[in-house]
Amino acid sequence: MDTVYLTAVAEEEDINLNDRMSINSFLKRRINDLIRDAKREFQERTADADKPIEPMLPLIRLRVSYFRGGLSCLTLLHRLTQRAFQR
Repeated sequence: MDTVYLTAVAEEEDINLNDRMSINSFLKRRINDLIRDAKREFQERTADADKPIEPMLPLIRLRVSYFRGGLSCLTLLHRLTQRAFQR
């Protein structure tokens, strides 16, 4: 599981905490990185298998700590979760 503290990474990642699109873009990148890492790890674990193993959907967990905006951020996170679910 990965944890993101948006208030802590906002400056170094150039995230505007008042802009939903900025937060959304950052979280999409983080989710895509986690999916890529999970797929790579699966390939590494199954590389020595006698028979090829069909890849499963990756299971990732991303905890986002965000203390500004309250429920509006929860709505954003729910939408991101629904989009990533199909990968």
